[in-house]
Amino acid sequence: MIRFVAACLLAVFTVSLVAFSIVLIDSGEYATLKTALIIAFIAGVVSAVITAIWVVPMHMILEKHNFVSLGWYVALSVVASLAFSVFYRIWAEIEFDIASYASCLVAGVLSSIVFWYIAVCNKYK
Repeated sequence: MIRFVAACLLAVFTVSLVAFSIVLIDSGEYATLKTALIIAFIAGVVSAVITAIWVVPMHMILEKHNFVSLGWYVALSVVASLAFSVFYRIWAEIEFDIASYASCLVAGVLSSIVFWYIAVCNKYK
C-alpha cells in the first residue's frame, strides 16, 4: 500500500515537473519562475484529481484482471490526457494547438510510466 501511495504522489509530481519545464522552455523570455510555479501547482492539483477519479479505479481494475504490462497503463494515460485536453478546451473556451495536446500527452505518458514502475513493476520483481 505504501508503494501505491508513493506511486500516486510521484505521478502527480511528474505532471507538475513536466508542466513547470514546458512553461519555462516554451515561453522563452516571457515566463518567469513565479509563472512556471503557479502553472506547476495548478497542474499538480488537476493531476491529483485525475489520479483520484481515474488512475486509482483503473489500477484496481487492471490488477484485478492481471493486466500488469506497461502498455495498458500508457494506453489509459493517453485516453485520460486527451479527454482532459478536450474537456478543458470546451470548458475554458480556448483553442488548443497541437503543442498543447502534445504537452498533455507527454505529461500523462511520463506520469503513467513513473506510476507503473513504482506501483506495478517493482511489485512483480
